[in-house]
Amino acid sequence: MWRKRRNTTCTATLTGVAVLCTVLAAGPSAAGEGDARILAAEILVARADLARIADPDLPPLHRDGFVKRVDGALGLIPWLLIVAGDAAAAATVAAWQRDWTGEPGQIAPLDRALETVSLAHPLHLAPFDIGITRAALAEARAIHDEYCAGCHDGLGSGDPDAELASRDLYLMAREEESDRFLARLINGVKGDETIGFVNPLSDAQIAALWKLYTWH
Repeated sequence: MWRKRRNTTCTATLTGVAVLCTVLAAGPSAAGEGDARILAAEILVARADLARIADPDLPPLHRDGFVKRVDGALGLIPWLLIVAGDAAAAATVAAWQRDWTGEPGQIAPLDRALETVSLAHPLHLAPFDIGITRAALAEARAIHDEYCAGCHDGLGSGDPDAELASRDLYLMAREEESDRFLARLINGVKGDETIGFVNPLSDAQIAALWKLYTWH
């Protein structure tokens, strides 16, 4: 259900494109470089979620939500690896999905396994590690204010009583490794069914948002 930002929403419509600003949303978007970029970003997001699960101060409901998100990622990543022609890595990740329960002892070994896969399928930062003009930053700020602020600003680490709580994006950018936060922007911003849930933002716009949040 689409709701407007002024009613504390996570979605909005701009020239027929519904933009989801909940970067914690499950599943990838079809961002510019196609399946290889989606795969690389999805692995990094899963590793970022594992880091959240390992946080001893994480509220129990948040932990449950991240465990489920990782389970979903472990179901998706093997298919993306098969598309990428890496059947061996796909089998490794699929085995983890079958065994994954979110137990503390699983977190570090799974992270190491995903790190190995990530080294073979890295997220290329060059399209986003670019010079950002004041005009581009101003546009990024306008995108944030119009489509993201209503669900994220001032929420800190999120409602402890919500399983998949929205978090403050500036806080996330400070707490997470920079490439992992970028991966959330790449795969966590989506359109609607009219454009096949593709990311409606250009690489330059994503780069500007990345800089906006990390420089703030």
